[in-house]
Amino acid sequence: MSAFLEGIGKVIGKIADHIQGRIERAKNKIAKLEKEKRGLQNKPSTVESSLRITAIDDELNELRPIVQNAAKD
Repeated sequence: MSAFLEGIGKVIGKIADHIQGRIERAKNKIAKLEKEKRGLQNKPSTVESSLRITAIDDELNELRPIVQNAAKD
């Protein structure tokens, strides 16, 4: 029975590592997108830059709740 419990512990550990990796990737992507957005805002506005800023905002709105929910756990 201890081998069974040990196996369950390994599976739970791998799941936790996967979730932690996902959170770190989300944090890194948020930082990258915020930096890109600041760069675009510091330049004269064009149609393309406005569309890109909108796309960045949409991505950030998807990523931020993932990181916030992980912080609550």
